[in-house]
Amino acid sequence: MTIDIRQVCSPAETKTFDTQKLRENYLTEDVFREGEVTMTNSHLDRTIVGGAVAGLVHSQRCGHRAV
Repeated sequence: MTIDIRQVCSPAETKTFDTQKLRENYLTEDVFREGEVTMTNSHLDRTIVGGAVAGLVHSQRCGHRAV
């Protein structure tokens, strides 16, 4: 499991951000990764966004098809 914790940026600080810095602080990417549980805790909105995707089962990894 991975947890990304986002701290609050002040409005004055946010005004100075370029596009890259805005993306780093506010965009939540890669929520769904195969075989992982991910969570992002945002103190700005007091929210937790998470995703969970099961990994491949053994038979699928070995090239067998489900019937």
